[in-house]
Amino acid sequence: MSEVASNEAEIRRWNDSAWAAAWPKRERLTTAVTDVLLGQLRLRSGDRVLDIGTGGGVAALAAARIVGDGTVVGADVSAPLVELAIRRGEEQSARNVSFVVADVQHETVPADPSMQRSVSSG
Repeated sequence: MSEVASNEAEIRRWNDSAWAAAWPKRERLTTAVTDVLLGQLRLRSGDRVLDIGTGGGVAALAAARIVGDGTVVGADVSAPLVELAIRRGEEQSARNVSFVVADVQHETVPADPSMQRSVSSG
């Protein structure tokens, strides 16, 4: 199996519309630990954060509030979940966070958040 093929099943699963539609209910479980995890990171204003597997962007948006003039990039293999994260960011008028569809095991994520407001792969 090639390295790129290693994630094909997961990419298919996470881009399935039924699975993505079920995400907000499942997200309640993961969100319960967001504050604890972010607390362990000891983020400060000005920090740069990459949230791998960002899903609907809850942790990335919370990190963005903490880092203030820093930046946060949320990356996920799921286009529907990245679309959800982008919508949430827009609703919150989050200016220091962006989201990108990417398999970070095999793709580079640009460091400039202004380059990642789209839902296209990197």
